[in-house]
Amino acid sequence: MPGEVLELLVLEPRHQEMVRAALAWNGRIGIAMMRPGWEQCYADPPIYCHGGLGSIVHVEPLNASGELSIRVQGLERFCIRRCLRRRPVIEAEVEYPGSENGLRQEELPLEELVQLAARLQRQQEGSVQLELGGLSFGKPGPFIDRLAVSIRLRPCQKQQILEAALVAQRFGKLCGLLRASLFDIELMKALKATPPGVMHAN
Repeated sequence: MPGEVLELLVLEPRHQEMVRAALAWNGRIGIAMMRPGWEQCYADPPIYCHGGLGSIVHVEPLNASGELSIRVQGLERFCIRRCLRRRPVIEAEVEYPGSENGLRQEELPLEELVQLAARLQRQQEGSVQLELGGLSFGKPGPFIDRLAVSIRLRPCQKQQILEAALVAQRFGKLCGLLRASLFDIELMKALKATPPGVMHAN
């Protein structure tokens, strides 16, 4: 996700080569999530067309075999238009959608997102604190992305936000995910509070 920081272990020789090539050029790599079923064809896995461009901001060699620990800062989303090569790693021609699509703050109720995120945070035990200080509501696209990074979402849920090129679509998807997560948590708490053998029906 744009704005997200990933700590990654680079263990395979093909990925080590990719990191070295990226560092020799501009230090940027693309990261795309593998689709379900990737275990069956790991050498050439199916991936989602939408991913994130990241900048390698830290590299730490781990041993003499070339294994690395790297830190990647998410920059922007991309969409794969054409694969140029799939092995040993995927090389592709991509395009970068516009981030704002001309939207202004007053066109989206961003406060609603913050309120939903705060409610979810209170319900999630052990959740990290939201760190949104200094983020301007005047830029809805980056704000929504940063909020999606700051709360606890599963990778498949983040993928939904990543694939939404239009900011209004991103807003709607994140609202829906937050409401669904709140509903699931509150339902589980209600079930735990119900004495055994007691059923409630509407």
